[in-house]
Amino acid sequence: MTIAENQVEGGAHILDLCVALTERQDEAEQMRRLAKRISLALPAPLQIDSTEPDVMRAALEQIPGRAIVNSVNLEAGRAKLDTVVPLCREHGAALIALTIDEESMAKTATRKLDVAKRIYGYVVTEHGLNPELLIFDALTFTLATGQDEFKNSAVETIEGIRQIKAALPGTKTSLGVSNVSFGFGKTARAVLNSVFLHHCVDAGLDLAMVHPADITPYAEISPLERELADDLVFNRRDDATQRFIEHFEERGESNEPEVADPTAGMEPEEALHFHILRRRKEGVDEWIDRSVEKIGAVLTHNEVLLPAMKEVGDWRNTSTRSRATRRAPSFWRRCSATSTTSASRSSTRSSRTTATRSSISASRSRSARSSKPRKSMTRRRSASRRCSSRPRSRCRCALPSCTNAVLAIPCSSAAPRSTATSACESFTPRALTPRRSTNPASST
Repeated sequence: MTIAENQVEGGAHILDLCVALTERQDEAEQMRRLAKRISLALPAPLQIDSTEPDVMRAALEQIPGRAIVNSVNLEAGRAKLDTVVPLCREHGAALIALTIDEESMAKTATRKLDVAKRIYGYVVTEHGLNPELLIFDALTFTLATGQDEFKNSAVETIEGIRQIKAALPGTKTSLGVSNVSFGFGKTARAVLNSVFLHHCVDAGLDLAMVHPADITPYAEISPLERELADDLVFNRRDDATQRFIEHFEERGESNEPEVADPTAGMEPEEALHFHILRRRKEGVDEWIDRSVEKIGAVLTHNEVLLPAMKEVGDWRNTSTRSRATRRAPSFWRRCSATSTTSASRSSTRSSRTTATRSSISASRSRSARSSKPRKSMTRRRSASRRCSSRPRSRCRCALPSCTNAVLAIPCSSAAPRSTATSACESFTPRALTPRRSTNPASST
């Protein structure tokens, strides 16, 4: 969690999660727990770094919103790809595909494009994944070996990115930038990574897997170090690797920068709020004591602890609702349909009620103009309410909007009169029989 928080605060847009260890067999469970915890604590989207479909599924089931799956390739054929792509479609995830086929990792720009086209045909054409959700990793190799085989690897990667973007429109490109500097010292790696990233972005790179705090803008690198790195990346000199290493050996490794305390300069209540939102247990007791000393126990409880916990709860509830919406779209569609039906039924009931009220109002108006005393009309309405023979029958069409019904209206005759509309052809009134009274006196 601390590493993830530091990367987000350092400017990372996406967090890559990887828990694979050769000596451990519970990768799926570890990934499930980590993905759930980070997705609830941090707002950054997540990238699932694994080659096992069961690990990908375990993580995707815990992540609200869109995730990225990293990755698939054709090293062992298309069998695993045919399993992972439907999983990505099910969860709405984007997919990273490495330019590796049955022969090897693609080293030249032409080979990278050929492998990318094959994968595009399988993923987009056959499985129907949106091309905007397909991300190609053109791969790169380290330049620290000095071997002739890999001296042009950075140039081929830059050109491969450019060709993939031109030949497969709509797709994205990604790259593990730090692979190019593997084997160099820390300071040298930071410079080479920054220079290489600059040129890849110029070629059309969309996503770069780097530690954002270790990247220096190209213009802020000293002219000498920028020239040394450019010579190495573009293989402009035979001794580019040697000159690059010698320069940074003379310069020496820079001291490890101290990690700044994010709560430095904060008031106790602000620092306490910061720790609760980020679920940091260390130091919480100390900050509570400081806040109580400054503003008192009641204000600490009511104005610091409760609002912070409410904010954490709101974030958790929002994430849970987003996860439920993504997992069960059919459920929400059923709810929407039910709501629509309920609304139409409510509208029907409302129209009937309005019509009844209008009828009563008209009756009252007629009774007011009538010469009969108002008292007799009241008695008749009361008798009507007390009458037990008021059966009701719905139309056989069973449509919610149909208002056809049979209502027995009590009267002085032995058989009740019935009223019904005839707008619906499928409507057939049911025989109405007055309910028998259980009172012996009334039957007599």
